Amino acid sequence: MPFAFSVEAWFYAMGGIALYQLLIVNLCFVLVRSKKDWYTFLNFWLWFSLLAAIWGIKQKLFGVDRFEQAWLDQGAATTHLIYGKLRVFGNFTDAGMYGAGMGHTAISAGILFLGPFSKKRRAFYLFVAVSCAYAMLISGTRGALAVPGVGGILYLIMIRNKRIL
Repeated sequence: MPFAFSVEAWFYAMGGIALYQLLIVNLCFVLVRSKKDWYTFLNFWLWFSLLAAIWGIKQKLFGVDRFEQAWLDQGAATTHLIYGKLRVFGNFTDAGMYGAGMGHTAISAGILFLGPFSKKRRAFYLFVAVSCAYAMLISGTRGALAVPGVGGILYLIMIRNKRIL
């Protein structure tokens, strides 16, 4: 149990950890009613992740814009400039979140690439997977490397192919 001086403080602290996750599950059951709804959500997620990857690649190749530079100048440079190299953060709050998000999208799109889709759709999934994997690598976050690794192991467990395992 987290340390708190009152039950009310404990409730507010736990809200973001437990309550919101329970509400999200119920919200998904209400909003995602059909396969079409699921694919609409999936496409939004992949397109926005691709935009985030492109923004991060832009930061790596051309540098940050003036607003991002102002953020770095206010103190974020201590964690996002290591030995003069930028830890790319794209449009996320920091490089750690960016790397983990890109790793999650990379493994998800890679798994979708293996699915029974049209060649055009599979090419899109492969492009998203490769772009997000590169974006994960340029984030400079070591912890993000575990995300596609664990996701790949989970995928192998879920397909129940004992020869591969």
